[in-house]
Amino acid sequence: MATLNFFGGLSIQIVAIIIISLAPTTIRCLDLTRTQTLSTLTGSSGQQNLDLSWGTNATHIEVQLAYPTLGWLAFGLSPTGGMDQADVLFGYVNDSTKEVVIQDRYLTANMAMMAVNLTLDTQQDWQAVSGSKNKTYTTIRAVRRLRTCDSADRPFTNSLTSIIYAGNFVAPLSPTATIKKHNFRGTTSVNFLQDDNLDDPDISSEVSMSLEFRMDNRTITGDADTRYNCKLTTLPNFEKKYQSIASQPIINKQNMKQIHHMLLYVCKPLPAQYSSRDFFDCGPTSNSFIMQYCQNLIGGWAMGAPETEYEPADVGLPFTPEMSGLQVVLQIHYNNPERKSAYIRYN
Repeated sequence: MATLNFFGGLSIQIVAIIIISLAPTTIRCLDLTRTQTLSTLTGSSGQQNLDLSWGTNATHIEVQLAYPTLGWLAFGLSPTGGMDQADVLFGYVNDSTKEVVIQDRYLTANMAMMAVNLTLDTQQDWQAVSGSKNKTYTTIRAVRRLRTCDSADRPFTNSLTSIIYAGNFVAPLSPTATIKKHNFRGTTSVNFLQDDNLDDPDISSEVSMSLEFRMDNRTITGDADTRYNCKLTTLPNFEKKYQSIASQPIINKQNMKQIHHMLLYVCKPLPAQYSSRDFFDCGPTSNSFIMQYCQNLIGGWAMGAPETEYEPADVGLPFTPEMSGLQVVLQIHYNNPERKSAYIRYN
């Protein structure tokens, strides 16, 4: 409201009313340009193959789930690859009404207490696009913003993200009915925003030397769901002091499902009985004593992490002439929850 005063004591009050219509943003039919087949953990229902497809634009992601079930389907973004604190897309096709039900939920799990809660979000960010089912499969399709500003949601980012997925053979009777425990489930890691046509980032500009520490090709057996392997490599001779300004992983994309994280340590001079060893088991339960000499961490990577560049620009990790000939150990943690035998090819 504004008041204009005129000569003669006359005043006029002007009231301005501005009405803005804020219609909800609706995105439909993004092209599903990416598809990944997901394998479930072997259980009482046997192994299932599920199809996850998605497409993105600058602001939204559209996801399609096609699972071999006539019940409910779920897919979630997880901070650790487990159920706790996962942001979940939950859906099904109602048997009676044929309604496509899409829900935004948040999962908490306390395995010590055997307590799992899949609660409905106050803010529902997933929008239904379509859904159907035939005699064996149910398919649902939904869209949401990449970032929702909802504290119960996790953003889709250009990095490797842990996801969980599950399904049950029976659909809930209503959107508020009790949800029965999954019949099948699984976990993996996906970068939903990565362009497969792009090359790995180049951090080699203005670099006078580069060092690579590689693991040999290995067969991962299915007798354990986690494994740690190490390889020793000898540093070259440094005629002067160098500063490492960046590091990046070198990973065969076919191995992304098995590799959980990598750590690089520089070792003190090793006793003779250890210095000739090349490859060895180095997990928490290993009897190897080599790692007690290799405690100086100089590099690391975990799934979801990008390449590392040291900041500020005038800071680096020093490699000095005194380090010439020291040995470095590359430790890789392999995650194999499905206990499958796999050939890990690095070259």
